[in-house]
Amino acid sequence: MSGVALRRVAVPRPYQHAVDEARWRTLAEGIQDDRPEIIEHWHTARTWLRSPILVAGDVTGTSLGNECLVGFTRLGNLLGLLDRQDIPEYAPYRVWLGTAVRRP
Repeated sequence: MSGVALRRVAVPRPYQHAVDEARWRTLAEGIQDDRPEIIEHWHTARTWLRSPILVAGDVTGTSLGNECLVGFTRLGNLLGLLDRQDIPEYAPYRVWLGTAVRRP
């Protein structure tokens, strides 16, 4: 999913604070995890060891588009990196996206 699409991901109200806090901290300070294996994985996969998990709106029966289920801090970090222009808006970033199965 591109950075542009990540900016449009819906977040359940109880978790919005976690996304906002991670976003603003990353915007101000950048990513603070300096473990070599994390840095290497970030550079090769452009995401954390576990990607945010999203679900498409058609699964939940809403018109929200994609909604974050797990990985609120990771989503906030990605948004902060986009805000800092440390990562490009149109590059693909890994997420797990659950979609509805269409049956004939």
